[in-house]
Amino acid sequence: RHTCGLVEDRHPRWSPDGTRLAFYRTQQEVKGGPVTGSALFIRDLATGAELQLTAWDASRAEELDWSPDGRWIVFMDGDLGDPTTGRLSRVRPDGTGLEVLATFGDGVAPFRPRYTFDGVWILVADLRGGPDSAGGHLFAVPADGGEPDEFLLEFPGNPFIYGTLQPTP
Repeated sequence: RHTCGLVEDRHPRWSPDGTRLAFYRTQQEVKGGPVTGSALFIRDLATGAELQLTAWDASRAEELDWSPDGRWIVFMDGDLGDPTTGRLSRVRPDGTGLEVLATFGDGVAPFRPRYTFDGVWILVADLRGGPDSAGGHLFAVPADGGEPDEFLLEFPGNPFIYGTLQPTP
């Protein structure tokens, strides 16, 4: 539930060249009610022009990141009512090439995908259990898609629920 407004722009990410801002927008039917849809957008900072990249529907298009070369935007996608139906998807900044890169299952609640600095991998955190759980989980997915590899298990205190994950060299 979100109590700020019927439409919200969330989690902006700068393009690698600093000229555009990608974000996702959520909708609610009733203030404080459940999110009924979300879509990805890009805003050109020089002109203010906005481009919608994904359709409004019952998907959970959110939590995004730019590839280091600026050719792709990855994001979490899935059913709004069930965060454990997460998919890692990507789309080009012009709205073409939408594809699913990885599917998560077994109760995984994936979020906050981040490219590694070299663009070879995408790291995806897991909200399993929430902030009071025994720990967080971290997955690596090849940047062109493939099976998620869970490489960090039960990290104490689930540090991924707050703050951000940003791989560095």
